[in-house]
Amino acid sequence: VDAKKKIHTALSVVRECLSFMQQSGNLNATDSRYIVLIKYLLYYLLGEYPLQIIPTVSDDVCVITKRGKAARIKEVQALLDAGNGSEDSRHEVQTLLEILKSDSTNDLCIAVCGSIVAYQKDLSGNKISEYDGIVCFPNRRENQVVFVESKNTKQSAGAKSCLKKKLKNTPVPYNPQEIQGIGNDCYLRVTI
Repeated sequence: VDAKKKIHTALSVVRECLSFMQQSGNLNATDSRYIVLIKYLLYYLLGEYPLQIIPTVSDDVCVITKRGKAARIKEVQALLDAGNGSEDSRHEVQTLLEILKSDSTNDLCIAVCGSIVAYQKDLSGNKISEYDGIVCFPNRRENQVVFVESKNTKQSAGAKSCLKKKLKNTPVPYNPQEIQGIGNDCYLRVTI
């Protein structure tokens, strides 16, 4: 089975699980089961490398799942308002928040507000890549995933080249011309 089919199947599984979870009732936006779901999708999306999601601005929250633009913005802003994390980590989540603010659709969103680290398959512990944030809109027909690259520096060219380098190791189909800059940061919307 080729990588594209695996990614598409993983997204379908995530959609079904989210639907079932939402039907079951009271869910917290930071329910730990959302971490399992997004890791499942990211495993295939990032090339079947072992991965880890590391909280950066909270000791216990790294994934927020919420329906509606205002609701998800409020949840991510609350993470920043707590005042935790390093200056760089806070800048990464602030960049993710700006991307969420610019999105006008009121649908379900899974926002990974932490570092996503992919490791070598040989389990040596060597990092292949580290992503500053990823947003997933599982119910959309296109642009379901947004990769975020944030640079807390005055040099603007670094973020785009850094994101291109990271995506080189993945089966993600993308056009480098579609990487959008926001200040010194950038993001890429990808259709699965």
